[in-house]
Amino acid sequence: QANSVILARDRALCPRADGYDNETASENAAAIAEFLASAKSKGASVTVGIIPEKIDAYVGSLPFGYESERVTNGVYEALNEHFHEAGRCNFRNLFSGRGNEVYYKTDHHWNARGAFEAYLEICRSLGITPYPEESFGYEAASDSFFGTSSSRFGLHIARDVIYLPRFDGDGNFICRAGDRELNGFYDFSALEGEDKYRVFLGGNSPIVKITLSDREQSRIRPTMLIFRDSYTSAIAPYLARHFNLVLCDPRYYKGIACDIAEESQARYVLVLLGIGELERSTRLADFFDLP
Repeated sequence: QANSVILARDRALCPRADGYDNETASENAAAIAEFLASAKSKGASVTVGIIPEKIDAYVGSLPFGYESERVTNGVYEALNEHFHEAGRCNFRNLFSGRGNEVYYKTDHHWNARGAFEAYLEICRSLGITPYPEESFGYEAASDSFFGTSSSRFGLHIARDVIYLPRFDGDGNFICRAGDRELNGFYDFSALEGEDKYRVFLGGNSPIVKITLSDREQSRIRPTMLIFRDSYTSAIAPYLARHFNLVLCDPRYYKGIACDIAEESQARYVLVLLGIGELERSTRLADFFDLP
């Protein structure tokens, strides 16, 4: 390993997770569960997905002596106990042991296959019929993606291809983040820079709103509010076929969850956050706290 990045099988790079803070994660999960229960009582369909860190999905692919304490100590199972009244996306079991099939080799995010399967799992949890895989085409936007894990490791020992899901009419969406507006879901200028993952939605923003460019058609569609981190950027094109989307990133949004929930009046609420965020964030519990 180098700079806390482990070289796994088939040249995959996995950031090492040195321990975990189960107490902080449990406090955050409890606050999220209470918030979702309140949203459900007001008529919203709700679900939550805890996204595994990459090392947690590479069971059987790590060097001898390395393992994920979260997996061996049942951390995911313990956190999921908080969400017995909400729908749950079981990403832990879905991605376990599948490694490079669902994650980029050089980055901590899930790849095109992982994002599509996460979309299917979200639909399953909410009782929504997903669009079939054959209704999407995949555009190879870059064949020289070196992600954050590669930068930390210090050597380019592998490269990834970024595939973008495309479908008929995907240019008829507007993606707004502050003063920035994209036609469609992708900021192709990001492919010229170092952080090519920013091609999805133009990168991280406190609030991103995705609607149809046809306002009349957009007005009759339901809205989904997603409390998210960067993983959601790759799933947004799939979910936008069903919903107007309001994406709120608690890391950057200065208000609290109730503020944006009241403003959006969403019929669907999804909390989609990495387990590392639940363990590290000292703000999440307050962010989701009910007034």
